[in-house]
Order: sequence, then C-alpha cells, then structure tokens
Amino acid sequence: MKKHLVIIGLISVVLIGSLSGCVGPEVIDYFNGEYSINAQTIVSVSNINGQIEITGWDGDNVSVYAVKKSTFGEEDLDKANISVTQTEITLKSSQNIPVRNSYKQGLIILSKYLTIPR
Repeated sequence: MKKHLVIIGLISVVLIGSLSGCVGPEVIDYFNGEYSINAQTIVSVSNINGQIEITGWDGDNVSVYAVKKSTFGEEDLDKANISVTQTEITLKSSQNIPVRNSYKQGLIILSKYLTIPR
C-alpha cells in the first residue's frame, strides 16, 4: 500500500511540475477615460470576470479606469475589449454612457474603477 502511495505522490509531483509551465507571467493593460456629463446622465457598467468599484466625488465628469490581466500572454489579453460610448438621448436631453467589455474566449480578469459625481 505504501508503495502505491509513493508512486501516486511521484506522479502527482511530475504532473504539477509539467503543468506549471502552461501559465506564463501576468500581462497587464490599462484603460483611462474621462467623460463630461449632465444631471440626467445614465451610467451603466457591466463586467463578466473582475470587480467593479464606483466612487463618488465632487467633480463634473465620469472617470473610467480599467485594468485587464492575463497569464496567458498578450494574444489572450487582446481578446478582451473595453468600450465606452457617450450618446445623446434626445427625448429627455440626457446622456447614456455604457461601459462594456467583450470577450473572444480566454481567461482574462478585467477590473473597472469609476469615479462619478455625487
């Protein structure tokens, strides 16, 4: 029985050692943007994998800061896109600012930090 446990232990060590080379160093990309708003502006945020942090401040604009991280290289990092669009809604003369991201497969962590007026 001890012989089997030793063999299973050695196989486990070899497998873990060989798999550890599959993941490379962490690659990071940053996104920054500032958007002017009015009192009727609607800000919407979505995210699939990562955190969203929203902070109020006394300014007149929305600040978006995002961080994309991947341990599978730059090519994998490029599969995630951040899009911020600022559109006028004429019905109430307000603005809509959606902060979105899209993924084309891959294991990416995307965290977003927004600062919005109180």
